[in-house]
Amino acid sequence: MKTFLSILLLFSFSFSQTYTVGSYVDDFSGDICHNGDGTWSYDEHGRDRVTWINLFTSW
Repeated sequence: MKTFLSILLLFSFSFSQTYTVGSYVDDFSGDICHNGDGTWSYDEHGRDRVTWINLFTSW
């Protein structure tokens, strides 16, 4: 079991982190609120700022 978890952890690290410190990202945008009218865009509102994105899924 310990070996399986070690292999799983190594495998997950090898395919994670598309971006690293200092990487430049393309434009991305999203709804400000699920039922809101506005859209937030990285090119318009996020240039030259640190953007912290925390994603949670419920698949």
